[in-house]
Amino acid sequence: MSKRSNTGSSSASTQALEADYLSTSLTNSELLRRLKVVTGVLEAYGDDDDAVNQAKRDIHNIAEAVGSDWLIDHKNKDVRLLAACALTDVLRIYAPDPPYDEDTNAQIIRLFLRILRGFESPDMIPDNNLSFSIHFHILERLSVISIFSIINELSKHRDQLLIELARTAYDIAGSMASHTSTHKVTDHLSSILCCVIEEIESYNMDIFDLVVGALCASEKKENPGGFSMMKAVIASCENNFQPFVERRIHQVKAGLHLESELSNDERLAQAVFELSSIAPRVLTQILPAYAEDLVVDDQSVRIKAVKLLGAVFSVGNFYRDYAIVFAEFKRRSLDKEPEVRRAMVGVLGVLLQNRPELSKPLLEDMFVFQGDQRDAPLYSLVVDGDERVRKDAVECVLQLALNCPESVSSSFLRHVGERTLDRRLPVRQAAIEGLCKLYQKFCSPFDRKNLTQSVVDKYTWIPNRVITLTSSADAELKSFIVNCLEEVCLNVSSEGSDRSPANVALDLFSWLDEKGRAQMGAIIKSKAKYQESFLKFAKLRDSSSKRDIMDDVGDAEESQLVDKLSQFFPDKSRAGDLHRKLLETKGPKIWEGLVGLIDKPRGFKETEQALEDIQRRLGPKSPIMDFVRQVVWKISDRFFGYEFVSLVLQHLIRGNDVSNVAEGLPVLVTLASICPNIFASLHKELKKVLQACKDRQDILQEILHVAMLACDVLTPLKTDTEFFNQLANQCGGDNSSAAKFACRVLIKIAGADSKASKSVLKNALGSLELSSKSPVVLSVLSEFAKSSSSTLSGSDQSNILSFARSLFKSGGTTAGKKDKKLVLNTRIYALKMITSLILGHDSHHDKKDDSKLREMLSELHEIVENNGRVGGESLPDPERAQLRLVAGSCILKVAKTLNLKHLVAARHFASVARLCEDNDLSVRKEIVKKIWKGSGIQHGKLPFHYAAMLALGAHESDSAQLDLFKTVLRNILAVMKKLRSSSGKVLLSLSPERILPWIIYLLSHHPHYVDEEEEESQVSIAFKKYLELFFNTVTQSGTDEKIFPMLWQILEHIRGCSVAEEANVIDEPKIVSRNLRIACEVGKRLVTKFGGQKKWDSEVLKEHLMRIIDHQLFIPLPGGAPAQSFDLGLSPAGSKIGSSVLSTPTHKLGTSEHKNPAFSSPSAQKKLFNDSLALSEIKDSESKKGRTRKSDDSGAVSSVEAKKQLFASPRPVASKRNSQKLPATEEAVDTSAASSPSHSDKPPVESAKDSTRGRSRKQATDSPQASSRNASVPTTPASESGRANRKLLSSPELSQRSSRSSPRDSTVHAEQVMSKQTQQTKRKGSKPSSSPPEQNEQKVVPKTKATNPKAASKATTPNSKGASSQSTGLDVFDLDYDEVSKDREPKRPKSNGTSSSNTKASMASAKLSSAKSASPASTKSPAAQIAASPASSTGRTQGRASAGKVSESAKPAAPPKGRASASHEQGPSKALAKLNDNLGKRGRALPRRGASPAVEEEEEEEVQNKVAAKAAPAAKAKRRRL
Repeated sequence: MSKRSNTGSSSASTQALEADYLSTSLTNSELLRRLKVVTGVLEAYGDDDDAVNQAKRDIHNIAEAVGSDWLIDHKNKDVRLLAACALTDVLRIYAPDPPYDEDTNAQIIRLFLRILRGFESPDMIPDNNLSFSIHFHILERLSVISIFSIINELSKHRDQLLIELARTAYDIAGSMASHTSTHKVTDHLSSILCCVIEEIESYNMDIFDLVVGALCASEKKENPGGFSMMKAVIASCENNFQPFVERRIHQVKAGLHLESELSNDERLAQAVFELSSIAPRVLTQILPAYAEDLVVDDQSVRIKAVKLLGAVFSVGNFYRDYAIVFAEFKRRSLDKEPEVRRAMVGVLGVLLQNRPELSKPLLEDMFVFQGDQRDAPLYSLVVDGDERVRKDAVECVLQLALNCPESVSSSFLRHVGERTLDRRLPVRQAAIEGLCKLYQKFCSPFDRKNLTQSVVDKYTWIPNRVITLTSSADAELKSFIVNCLEEVCLNVSSEGSDRSPANVALDLFSWLDEKGRAQMGAIIKSKAKYQESFLKFAKLRDSSSKRDIMDDVGDAEESQLVDKLSQFFPDKSRAGDLHRKLLETKGPKIWEGLVGLIDKPRGFKETEQALEDIQRRLGPKSPIMDFVRQVVWKISDRFFGYEFVSLVLQHLIRGNDVSNVAEGLPVLVTLASICPNIFASLHKELKKVLQACKDRQDILQEILHVAMLACDVLTPLKTDTEFFNQLANQCGGDNSSAAKFACRVLIKIAGADSKASKSVLKNALGSLELSSKSPVVLSVLSEFAKSSSSTLSGSDQSNILSFARSLFKSGGTTAGKKDKKLVLNTRIYALKMITSLILGHDSHHDKKDDSKLREMLSELHEIVENNGRVGGESLPDPERAQLRLVAGSCILKVAKTLNLKHLVAARHFASVARLCEDNDLSVRKEIVKKIWKGSGIQHGKLPFHYAAMLALGAHESDSAQLDLFKTVLRNILAVMKKLRSSSGKVLLSLSPERILPWIIYLLSHHPHYVDEEEEESQVSIAFKKYLELFFNTVTQSGTDEKIFPMLWQILEHIRGCSVAEEANVIDEPKIVSRNLRIACEVGKRLVTKFGGQKKWDSEVLKEHLMRIIDHQLFIPLPGGAPAQSFDLGLSPAGSKIGSSVLSTPTHKLGTSEHKNPAFSSPSAQKKLFNDSLALSEIKDSESKKGRTRKSDDSGAVSSVEAKKQLFASPRPVASKRNSQKLPATEEAVDTSAASSPSHSDKPPVESAKDSTRGRSRKQATDSPQASSRNASVPTTPASESGRANRKLLSSPELSQRSSRSSPRDSTVHAEQVMSKQTQQTKRKGSKPSSSPPEQNEQKVVPKTKATNPKAASKATTPNSKGASSQSTGLDVFDLDYDEVSKDREPKRPKSNGTSSSNTKASMASAKLSSAKSASPASTKSPAAQIAASPASSTGRTQGRASAGKVSESAKPAAPPKGRASASHEQGPSKALAKLNDNLGKRGRALPRRGASPAVEEEEEEEVQNKVAAKAAPAAKAKRRRL
């Protein structure tokens, strides 16, 4: 049988070698049978040389048959498949030279490709599939034999066949079904393709687009298999294909092959990125080209380059190999376009995620940009100027720190933490949330003891940073912070930790500093406010069912409560809607459960059970299910609630980690103050802690403090004798603070009359001796004294008082070395003991005891007044500061006591206020906190007018402390506003106006401004800053602007008052009066500035003045406000200008709204004119009898001229054409009398008469400065007038403010300045008269109002040449405070009376300019000199016409004695005169070198006389018209 079989196969093989074995006449089945035989025959030939040679001789016919066209293109796929199998062996045998021509070889290659596409069929899987086996066999033979290598020999078909091969392989890799042999198929295809591509020496663009284009993002998404295969092909073709790809990419990037599919920049960039990981050498030329794109003008191109290079640098070592490109890449963090910088942020984030080793050059190392050292890219992006860039950078770094913590250092993390203070809310929120996530991941799940030191240093500062932000955050940010703390920082459930929330909260609290713990306490208190509001909300729900549907009041209350509750949630609007839905929820059990969580606090597990019960009652489909859960954890704090308190107490009882647990005790104190119900069921634990921690005084003190706050709910302890014994032992211990709290608890629980309390009191009274326990004894006695004065007998009180006084003086020390701390504490408790004796009379106050109480209060006052000194003992500054602070705080305690606050007088108030400007910063801080506690937190327990002390912080040098002053004052005003709105009544006690009189009182007695020689301008500038702080705060606090008229009336009223005798703390009534008037003047101007257009004179407001102004401060003067002039910084130092214009709001000058009734009607004007005539006649008659003062060198204005000047209308300013011929002026300005009737209660004539009483010449020359000045420089009226003009014209403020002041104000202010200056300089420069001071007073008549508005408007028109130098209203309220002093208390320089180089320069620079603006009369006429001086004219300012007013009856007078006439003095040289003339046109002149002051004044006088002579005709014409 086997013989037959072998014989049969041999005969078949022989037949297969025949020429006609395969023919077209065969059927498909026969053809398939024969092809199988042929395939077997061909496979039988081996690969050795003999077998191959034998095969070549045998298979010639077979090779020709299987390579025929009809068989290659046969319609039957199975025939083609077997033919392909036969062809693989034929080509194997004939390799490397196929037996076919080029066209046949091309057909055979296409047949193979056609066969290989069979892998695309979804049925082509290896499981029992014969077709798959044949296909895989063919693929394997093609790969192993490298049959496709013949493509390189086919010159006519090479390019096309290569494209078809690559396309076939790419398609098969993408569409082939996934199975166990998939990777084998793709590996063979990749091998075939690599072999063919690498052997070809030249390529066309199509193969480049196909192979490299397969790396683009879209192809990667559509055909991931083909993408991977092409990456493998390119990576393997290093010799020929990669250099080709490198050249073509560079050409495409340069725009040389626009037909390429990769000419699209985005596709090319994607391909380049993929090439960077598989063929780095390809990018040798392309990366520098992309570096050039980083600096092109098109921002989109720069963004693409940034993204590509960032991706490239994330692989390999490109950042090292291409250092120049990497440097330019980093510089894009400083790009001018924000969008480029934002792209840089995203790229750097990805780059650092993939390459953590790059964190140092990108986060920390500085680099050079344009020759300057710049911060690392991400370091600068975190603080970028664009809000969006900063936000993206913060999120990028924090996400990087979350995923790759080793990439971000601790210092850089703190740098990012600074963004929690960013000026933009989105940036702050991003920083806060990201930091909280870091703490949640690396700290919250682990016990504090198990954290490594590196983790502690890197992350534990985060809670403190976040929590302290709430001190300055608005409601929205505060709600966001609280939500981040609860849902992120303290929420460990998402991290899979089983730690209890209380443990996590305790660890978090232990990382906080003092400020952070204070703010955490504020957050806990805010939750108590939510509980309080929710209880009202629950009651509102009960009453809503009974409420009338038209009840608008109930609806308003509901809306108000909903708004208040919604503030505690991040999304207020959504929270408001959910609260309303909750209000509509029916089900008493639900509300009982919610309210029960507040009334009876419980642990975490019990709260969870209550929540589940409430949610079950709501139903699974309730829309407020999640919201109710939030509400439950708001009203029952899972972190700092009952569970937290229980945890701390249990740890203290057991002694577990006591030091760390003790850090949570401040939370217990806070909870006891706001929610004592928590401790109702924990009384046993408190008692055990007292026993367990009796040796830890710090813990004992806090626990006793908690017990003192929660004693109302510790009912079971009221009969516990053992507990009383524990308290009694602490009262006799060594810790004064613990003794204080223990005594308080004992008095509150057992009562002051209980046996235990009396025993403690008896022991304390028996220990009244100097010892180391004196502070403890005084602490206990203070508590009994404060509880009630009846507790201590009169003899006991006397003994205690004597003991306290002796302790304070001696410090409680005996012979031996002094313990400084003990001495200080003893003195402090002695002061507190005295205060307690005062406070003990609150409940049983008897007016008979007031004198004794005032005596004790005076002792406290004396300590503050003496700057903390004790007798003659020399104490260190810190100790004296501490004593001052304690004494001031004790006075504030008395002021907060209802029945004793009348004991605190104004002088006590002034002493305590002085502590706000204390030299010790800690004193200033503490006193501000105590004011805030009494007036703000305790809602006016300390009267609100004590907020006036905060205005004294205006000159604070410490910026943080200055902010504290402003913040506390603003918050107190907000509290007052809130109380006013809630009361629904007009309560003057809650009005901010009540604060202002106390500020004025403090300023009038300010110890820094009690020097009689103090420059009034410096005083006014300092006062302005104090008052400005108050008015600014009033404006910022949202107070109604209607209060400004009242403030103005208050200041006007106080101006007409004097300080009450009992309120005077300075024995200088003149100085106090001066300061009082200056403060009022400055305040009125500030009120005008802040209040805008208001009606200042209101009779309705005046009715409330006496109710607002405290009677113990000010007493109205019989004659109203005195007509006293002050220099409010509106003129050079040393001059005294009137206050009439300053007393009037600036915008009211020259308007009908601010009319003086004396001048408001023709009849009134006529009456005033007659009165002034009568006054003039009296003066004339007195002068004839020799009782009037002799005419001095400056002359006097005649009564006739005074009558004419009384109602003279203002003279228009000269125009450009007649600016050289300036007419004379007719106005006479009264620089001291007030222009408003409210300034004085006297009739107009009497006010004018009083206003003429200035200082006599003797008074003006009595001062050393005046004497030295008069002795050094002889003066003349003209020269003194010129000097005054020079002072005014050289004032820098005058020219700087010219563009801001109104023309009318400019004229009036400058007239006053020049007029008053000239009067004073003449008095100082002339000889003292022998007549009495009353006769030496100069007679000035009040100025009238302009009756012609048009004339007034013309008078204020600036001329062209004098516009820059024309006088304006020089306003103290525009001055720069940097010119005063940079110290907290500005130094006030004193004039030394000597001339400086600046004075000489200003004298010389004003020669011709003053001549143009203030023209005197002829040289020889004293009357002309009088008219030329600003004292007798309206004092036209620089750039305005001012000509002397020459009296027709005036006779020429000789020059002053001792001085030659100006006409006999040799004038300046022609050259100097010409130069001065040129300089005069520019507003300055040069002095003659070597000339004495007298000669300079003579020269100036001559120039002035020449100009006045030119202006005389115009003045005469004006007088004719009048």
